[in-house]
Amino acid sequence: MKLYLNFNQQLLKSLSLGLRSYLNIDKNSDKYNQFINTKYSLNWNRRAYNIQAYYEEGTKNAGLKFTIFGLPFNVLEKVF
Repeated sequence: MKLYLNFNQQLLKSLSLGLRSYLNIDKNSDKYNQFINTKYSLNWNRRAYNIQAYYEEGTKNAGLKFTIFGLPFNVLEKVF
């Protein structure tokens, strides 16, 4: 059994720091009372887009994620 934790703290204007993790609360587990699958992120949030630099501790993956909001994807389905 795991407890999901997700924190996001605004640092300055559009810049925020994030932490996502699971706390193992299974007493029969060897990782009892430890944080697992922790992800640290530094985010730049705007109304139209989001840029995120992240590091996942469990898998040792790091990356850059770019998200655009509000694009009309149904326009791509029209036949010319």
